[in-house]
This record gives sequence, C-alpha cells and structure tokens, in this order.
Amino acid sequence: MGTRNLTIVQVDGMYKVAQYGQWDGYPSGQGSTALKFLHSLDKASLVAFRDKVRALKEISPEEYKAKWVECGADPDEDMVSMDVSDKFKKRYPHLQRDMGAEILSYIMMKSDPGLKLQKEIEFAADSLFCEYAYVIDLDKGVFEIYMGHNCIPLKEGDRFFFLEKLSQKDHRTTQYHPVRLIKTYKLSRLPKEKTFVKVCDRECEAIMVLDDIKASGSVEIPACSSSVQALKEIFAVPKNLPLLMGISKDLDAKVARKLKSKHLETKKL
Repeated sequence: MGTRNLTIVQVDGMYKVAQYGQWDGYPSGQGSTALKFLHSLDKASLVAFRDKVRALKEISPEEYKAKWVECGADPDEDMVSMDVSDKFKKRYPHLQRDMGAEILSYIMMKSDPGLKLQKEIEFAADSLFCEYAYVIDLDKGVFEIYMGHNCIPLKEGDRFFFLEKLSQKDHRTTQYHPVRLIKTYKLSRLPKEKTFVKVCDRECEAIMVLDDIKASGSVEIPACSSSVQALKEIFAVPKNLPLLMGISKDLDAKVARKLKSKHLETKKL
C-alpha cells in the first residue's frame, strides 16, 4: 500500500541515511522490517554496521540524473518508460523508492565502502505526505518511531524541530508540521515484532484521539509517559466520559470496554 515513509540512521551527529520509501510505511510494514534488521545484529555486527554507515556518502543530483540516463532515460524528460525504470531498479536498487527499510540490510551486505545514497531528510518536514519515519540513532543507542498527519508544532529539543521552518500551509486549510515521536526503544531492549506493532498502533490511535480532545479544549491533557496512558487517566474521571464516548471506538478493546462500563455507571448516577 502507498504509505510513504522514511528510514533514517544517525551516527556522529549526522543523518547518514534518510531513505524515502513509497510503500507499506506502517509499523507492521517498514517498521517491522527495520526492527527485524536490528534484532539480527549482535554486538560485533552492530559495530560493523556503524562503520559502514559512517562510510556512506550522499549522491549529487547530477550523479543521480546521470545514472538514469545510463539506463536509457531521456535527460530532457521527467517521465521514463517501464523498461527504463526496471533497468534502473535492477542496477541501482538503493536509489529507488521500493527499497524502504531494506536499505539497512543492503548497507550491511555491501562490501565496498563509500556507497552513495539519496538523503531525503527534509521529507520529514511535511507530515501530510510523510506518514511514518523510523530512526536508528547509533549515538544514543535508540530506535524511534514517528508518525505523520501532525497538526501540532514541534517544540525546541524535538528531533525534527529544525524542519519546522519548512512546514508550509500553502493552499491547505490545515498546516502540517514535521513528523512527531510516538515511541522510543533502546537498541539493547528491543520488543518482539508482535508487541512492537500493537504498541505502535495503539499509540497512533491514542494520539489522534488526544488531538481531538485538545481541539475541543474541554479536558486537560495529563503529562504521561505515553498517549495511551494519558487517555486512561482521562477516562478515569467520570465527568469526562460523555465527551469521550464518541471517539473511543479507535482505542484498544480493553480500554474501550472499561470506558463503556464507566459511562453506563455514570449515567445511572
């Protein structure tokens, strides 16, 4: 499915990988691909991966265009034939949109140092189009998951705050800001895939519900370790329940059942 995304790797304070992906950006798609790759690394291979990431270089627009021309593209045209596209994909898989989070394994398998990639870090600025981003920060030793459709400005100190200046409203009725963090895992304590997908999906759903609550201005949002926990605390206050009933359908089934029970109890009072 066309769910656009980024796979990002940072080392020595620099974003050395910012791979654009066209497909399957959900946690169950590219997120799981990145997680499986990280699970495959032991201490020695993690060091090797870090060294290979350090050696990566950024391809220039001129070099990138030349590779398309080499595969048969007309240098004066923006569109290419399927034959040219297939030839480019076969010859330079790391430079096309289908690679996604598989770029991590590709980097690890390449024996030649200095592989050149496109860096699309600025794509994270417009979360209407960048629906998910997965960041492996080798400096901090963490794996971070970000989601798009973010209408809330980032704060100074947030990873992608530096991209706020690029988020433009243009012709839209709503301004979208850079992607926002929904979950962080230490590389030394990665979850199993099933847990990862469930937690990320629940956080995404909870964030969207919290956005609706914030927009209503009717309930104060508590400071919690996660959006799901914040919703659980809001649900615990009986006077909030009628307001929240209309948006509870997107929540985890256990939370929704608990909310429904509390709502019925409140109506009896």
